[in-house]
Amino acid sequence: MINRKNIFWLIIIFFIILTAVIIISLPQSSDYTSEKTPEVKKELVGPHIKIKEKDIKLELATTTKDVEKGLSGRISLENNSGMLFVFSKPYRYSFWMRDMNFPLDMIWINDGLIVDISENVPNDFNPASPTFYQPLSPAQYVLEVNAGFSGANNIKIGDAVSFININL
Repeated sequence: MINRKNIFWLIIIFFIILTAVIIISLPQSSDYTSEKTPEVKKELVGPHIKIKEKDIKLELATTTKDVEKGLSGRISLENNSGMLFVFSKPYRYSFWMRDMNFPLDMIWINDGLIVDISENVPNDFNPASPTFYQPLSPAQYVLEVNAGFSGANNIKIGDAVSFININL
């Protein structure tokens, strides 16, 4: 015999089954990210530099303490990132590799152009006889990136440099 209580439960069961069928028939989240979806280029937030369409995320070394410390003591540096040393005027500043744990490329910049590149600078350091690295021409900025970055990205002396989100 069908009474009101049974009808109520039949209606509840019907809606539960209907909801389950609808949920199962919905496209999965991976169906929304098909190859037809255009790729959106991520814009870097924060300070970065652009050389030959290559965006490089930056940490800035602007104080004497920051410049002295640099990347010393770090285990590594992220790909496509670097440290930009900012000086008040162009000069042939000297750099060394004290307490460095990985090799670098040093890109020397002045007036928006690369004036020199010290490639694959080893992280060897002899305190009794340290090796110093200087540009051939005065530079106001020095960009340190992972060794091999300049060659892998075909970065050359004379290339233009754009500073983005940096107050210089």
